[in-house]
Amino acid sequence: MPTIARSYSIEYGTTVIGGTSDKFYLRKRGFGYTESYRRGSVTFEVVVRGDTVSAFKDNQQELLVAFRTIRQRLQVKTPDGLLDYNPSASINTGFNQEPSIEVVQTPFNGPKFKNYRCTVSFDLPADLASQAGRRDNSVAISGENNKRRTYTFTGTYTALATNNATAQYTAAVATYEATQLPGGSTWQLLTTRTSVDDTDKILEFTRVHEEITVNQAIGTPSHASVIKQWINVKEVESGVSGQTFINNVPAVALVSYDVTYKAIIDIEQTPSTGLKALYDATLKPHVINELNLTYSVSPTANGSSISNDTSKFDLDNNIIEGSFVFQTLGSSNVIESKMTKQLVDTSGLEHTPVSTGQPHHYAEDSGPPERILRVTVMEKRKAGAFFEYKAPQNYSLLKIDESGVEEVQGNHPNTLKFKRRTKLWEYRYVLPYIGGGSGSGGGAGGGGGRRIITSARGPSGLPGGLRGLNNFNGNGI
Repeated sequence: MPTIARSYSIEYGTTVIGGTSDKFYLRKRGFGYTESYRRGSVTFEVVVRGDTVSAFKDNQQELLVAFRTIRQRLQVKTPDGLLDYNPSASINTGFNQEPSIEVVQTPFNGPKFKNYRCTVSFDLPADLASQAGRRDNSVAISGENNKRRTYTFTGTYTALATNNATAQYTAAVATYEATQLPGGSTWQLLTTRTSVDDTDKILEFTRVHEEITVNQAIGTPSHASVIKQWINVKEVESGVSGQTFINNVPAVALVSYDVTYKAIIDIEQTPSTGLKALYDATLKPHVINELNLTYSVSPTANGSSISNDTSKFDLDNNIIEGSFVFQTLGSSNVIESKMTKQLVDTSGLEHTPVSTGQPHHYAEDSGPPERILRVTVMEKRKAGAFFEYKAPQNYSLLKIDESGVEEVQGNHPNTLKFKRRTKLWEYRYVLPYIGGGSGSGGGAGGGGGRRIITSARGPSGLPGGLRGLNNFNGNGI
């Protein structure tokens, strides 16, 4: 059968309908294409033929296979071979082609002829100039109890020009969101979720932005590495409760706060290996600075200090957690001073076993009783001389034990540098003594005396439960 040239040809994949094909005739009836903003399609009718029944079946199978195969190239050409319509995935004028085919019942169908209606649908790029590849979008706005706002963006980006969907989304989404987020506030991108088809032509996204109400670094509302932060402060001690201050020095206006900090870190900006350096150099100083501002403390005047400083790092989830005790201080050089006094009295009695022919006899030597005074002072100061304890009247110094002066610098330049010292003074005071018998040394303040005593229970009965035996010549023997 001679080849019949048609006015148009349609190519889908490697299958050519119309044109000079003698297997697939393009019918003029029902041929056309339509477009909407999101989708386009080409519809046409084709007559499949063959010179023999076997050839017809082979040609029919070729057509059926072609129009059950997705994402093939689709082109409509004029009789001179020029492109009339070209929704091409390679240049992003049309993509994700999806064909369908159905039999059209006509009187011409027979053993070597059959009519089919074919449709190829496809996605179109979001090529409106104002959309920049964004096919659709919506914005949900919510507010917390404290009126801090959250904006949630959802939408779809398509491939456009030379960009696939992911590249177009990356290039355009931030600019679009900037036109929607209210000015006068700083916003932090909290979460992003994207879903892209396997040809990277259609991308769906959800992005959540939260209003920033506390700086994320010193002098800047937003830090590139911080996705979200939490700063919690709890007052744990006010004034000087439980402390004894030396020599009635006025108590320092000292307030302590338990501070905890947590931050989710952008792993693309700071990997897990950089978490500690980021916290020590940037984030912890930022938290201390915020506390100084909150409590009107001057960091240059050593008005605050931190202690019990700990931190931990979740390397899998790129999370930083830190905690410390933050103290605000007054203008006094004394940060903390604490005094402990201990008094120990001795009776002046000494017991020595003696042989008298009776069991459990002891010689009791009595001397003047004593009082030992131990004074321990712990002092922390920003500047100035340490306190020195002066012995009370009638006390003699036995010893001094000093641990030395320790200089402490906080982990951040704005934290307090101070000196700490603990010192012990030990003194002895001889109490007035009365007793000792009539011998030499007897009488008030005498040198004591000796007597023989017995204990029914042996040494465990001394000094209680004693019975006097004799008091001889004042020396006890």
